[in-house]
Amino acid sequence: SLKYKKYKTIIVKSRKQKSAGCGIILSHNHPSGNKKFSESDILLTKKFAEAGQVLDILMLIHVVLTAEGYVSIADEGLLPQIKMR
Repeated sequence: SLKYKKYKTIIVKSRKQKSAGCGIILSHNHPSGNKKFSESDILLTKKFAEAGQVLDILMLIHVVLTAEGYVSIADEGLLPQIKMR
């Protein structure tokens, strides 16, 4: 069973004259200060990426925020594990 934390999801939309695009930016905090992505974080990112593929919405990034700073899933080298376009 996956234990879900409180995640904020923002769907970003941009309007251009010739084309329209949108994407998913996922971010959440780790009050503990731990900047590492947990297995639950990775699984949730994969689920959002898969849902985005079905809806033709690009999963852009997932960021963990702490009092000391932030880290993105790309910074951790986890993007190849998650099929994002």
